[in-house]
Amino acid sequence: MRIAGWGLGGVCMDWAAALLGFGGGVALMAILDGVRTRLSAKKEIVELQDKLVKVATAPAPVAVQPAPEAVQPETRATLMAQLGEATVELVELRRKASEFDKLKEEVLELRPKIETLAFTEAELDLSRAHAQRLREELARSNAEVASLGSENAKVKADLASHRDRLAAIERTTTALMSQLQGVSAPTHAVVEPAPINPETVAPLKLAPLEPARSEQVGDPLSQIPGVGPVFERRLWEAGVLTFSDLAAMSPEKVIQIIRPEHWQQIEAEPWITEARNLAAAKN
Repeated sequence: MRIAGWGLGGVCMDWAAALLGFGGGVALMAILDGVRTRLSAKKEIVELQDKLVKVATAPAPVAVQPAPEAVQPETRATLMAQLGEATVELVELRRKASEFDKLKEEVLELRPKIETLAFTEAELDLSRAHAQRLREELARSNAEVASLGSENAKVKADLASHRDRLAAIERTTTALMSQLQGVSAPTHAVVEPAPINPETVAPLKLAPLEPARSEQVGDPLSQIPGVGPVFERRLWEAGVLTFSDLAAMSPEKVIQIIRPEHWQQIEAEPWITEARNLAAAKN
């Protein structure tokens, strides 16, 4: 749909193409500006219509037959020129009036489309606001991911440190178990006896038999929960041989004698209580 403008330098606009190709508020404003520009000529159209009505309704001039000697050739030419100009102006007024009617019809046709475009513009504003909210949420999510990444790295570092400590404890435990096995299962060298020559052997004189002495020099302190062979040997070496000896000691003195490792959490008070109970049961 193309409309030739009048009084505007012959400007044309394809209204249908501009509406169908609408891409935002800029195109809508361009359309509205074009409509305002065309409607600004309304005053001129009204004036021309009034002039046209006056010309059309004006009474026909009474033909006066001047005397032949009164009508000059110059006056006749002037009147003919004015009549020609009035005729041209009348045609132009009719053409502009027709174009103005068409323009009003097109404005009425465009009004629903303009309202639709305004609604679309409002929806576009809402979409932009929603997109801004999504961008803000994405920024917050990225910040949380970065924070979780740093916390994850810290947890991994702590885990690696704990694993190293666990490996060190396992190595210490293995070494202690090896020492414990060496203490509890000593090896004895086997000596082969020399062959006996009956001719050189003197008669054997037997000494009087003495009562056998027990190798056990004290109470089995390892019966107390937590007291192993190593701690038992250290207590014996310190002169703590019986349950009564252990029951009479202070927890600090017991810890000083057994010399536990730094990773061993030893509480001597339960040992002393159990030694007191075992001594009472023994007596």
